[in-house]
Amino acid sequence: MIFTEKQLEFDFSRALSVEKLDQPGRILPEGMMFVDFVVETEDAFLLIDVKDPSHTKASTQDRLNFVTKLTSKTLVTKELVPKCRDSYTYLHLMNKDHKTIIYIVLICVEHLNFDPRLLPVVTSKMAARLKKEGHEPWKRTYISSCQILDFQRWNQVMPYPVRRIVA
Repeated sequence: MIFTEKQLEFDFSRALSVEKLDQPGRILPEGMMFVDFVVETEDAFLLIDVKDPSHTKASTQDRLNFVTKLTSKTLVTKELVPKCRDSYTYLHLMNKDHKTIIYIVLICVEHLNFDPRLLPVVTSKMAARLKKEGHEPWKRTYISSCQILDFQRWNQVMPYPVRRIVA
């Protein structure tokens, strides 16, 4: 079960199943944003979103803009949390939320002016936002945990190797 997301190739052969939610041609509900993959393990569903501003076709300005979004709250509040919430809603409405749900974001920062040791700070902001987006906290915890990983850390801790492919 090899899947690609732009210039990244994931080996999900150790997973029970994988669904690519945002594949081209798929009709999405109006106004919803989805993570890239839903990976089923024995105990959980992993919602996996991929951000790759380090791909070879990214301009310097694109990379600078991404760092700005990453260091401000914009990436978390406008992209990561809505994708997670909408993907969870999709799983719930499709009756696929019977396991623990974990949100994992891969951010390839190798060609950015950003220290990957700061990703836990962004993860903390995302975790807090997943619990409370409005005036009151959500009454239901829908994500058991979340984590933002860089490319190197992903390959150290995840059982699904990723590699960069450049044609």
